[in-house]
Order: sequence, then structure tokens, then C-alpha cells
Amino acid sequence: MKLLRIIIPLIALLIVGGCAQKQTPEEVAHGFWQAVVNNDLETASKLTTENSGKDLHLLDNQEKKLKAVEVGTATITGDVSTVPTTLIGDRDGDETRIELTTYLLKEEDAWKVEGDKTVNALMTSSLESMLQNLTGDLTEIGGALNKTITTGLREFLGSLQQSVPDIKQELGKLTDEDKARDLGQELGALFSRGLREAMQEFSKGLEELDKELQQSKQPQQQGQ
Repeated sequence: MKLLRIIIPLIALLIVGGCAQKQTPEEVAHGFWQAVVNNDLETASKLTTENSGKDLHLLDNQEKKLKAVEVGTATITGDVSTVPTTLIGDRDGDETRIELTTYLLKEEDAWKVEGDKTVNALMTSSLESMLQNLTGDLTEIGGALNKTITTGLREFLGSLQQSVPDIKQELGKLTDEDKARDLGQELGALFSRGLREAMQEFSKGLEELDKELQQSKQPQQQGQ
């Protein structure tokens, strides 16, 4: 009887502990973004899949612009899951909300965030949000600047689209399928990194433009 009194609590602890470790995709996604809110990238890294956390430094939140996170209901397909996510931040005293998708993958029977895909999703959503926020300001100063930005983006995407067939053709010339696949992966990684850097620079430019527009409005408002 004494032995049973010792063994039964141990079994219960093991069962509870095992259940606690198996978090849902929603819990993992929320935990990941809450760590980002707290600027605890070390914890965020532990919640990502292996080798997918190299871009987490882009989520630096030292300035505390990101305030909170909300997650929706996960969509699960086998070992892959997506969680609709809303990041709530502060922009010059005004609340901002960025909608994106957090991507997760089951790794060693536990859900983990796919860091690279999720960071890319955030950057894309952030860029779209910034463009939407600037639409009214750009309209006020005339269509020329708006047209210039739109044309620049169109030219960039057009150039990218034209380069894809050339890359595929060059890869097709390689007789070694494994080498071609490896080269394709390397090119994809280089392009992804280059695109992220370009989007970062573009985002910085939009932020500076937004500040200039806000400053130009202040004298007008004071004059009124």
C-alpha cells in the first residue's frame, strides 16, 4: 500500500507533465509573439523550428512599439498549421493593428513556429499596412509621388518576373539533378534575403516620408 501511495502520484505527475508540454498551435503562436512583445528573442527562438530562427533579430522590439498580440483559430493539415494573428502596436500615440499568418510545423511531436516564413509574412503585412496608412497623405500632396512609388514597385516586380525564366533555364542546363536542386535552394535563399533587405529599406523610406508629411502638416494646423 505504501508503494502504491508513492507510485500513483508519480504517474499522475508524468501524465499532467506530458499534457502540459503538448501545446496547441494557438498557444505556441501566442507564446512566440508574446516573447517578441517582451523583446525576449531567446524565448522566441526556442519556440521556432530548427534552423528557422536566423531572421528573428528583425523582430527586435526594444522601442516597445509592439504592445500586444491576438491569435485566432488554427487551421491544421497534418504536421502543418497556420494561425491568424493580429499584432497590436503604437504609432505616434495611435493604435495600429497588423494582420498576418503565423506558420507552424510539428517537430519532434511538438508545434514550433516556422521563423523564416512568419517573419516574411510580417514584413509583407507591415509593408501593406504602411502603404495603406500613407494613401491619404499621398493623395493630399498630389498624385505625382504616389504614381512614382507605384511605378517603382511595378518595375521591380516586372524585373523580378522576367528574371525567373532565365534562372530556370540555367538550372535546366545542369545534368546533375542534385546539384541543380542545391543551387536552386541557394538562389532561393539569396533572393529571399535580398527581398527582405529591400523591403526593409523601402519600409524605412516610407517611415521617413511619413514623418516629413506629419511635420509639414503641423505648421498648417497651427496657422488654422
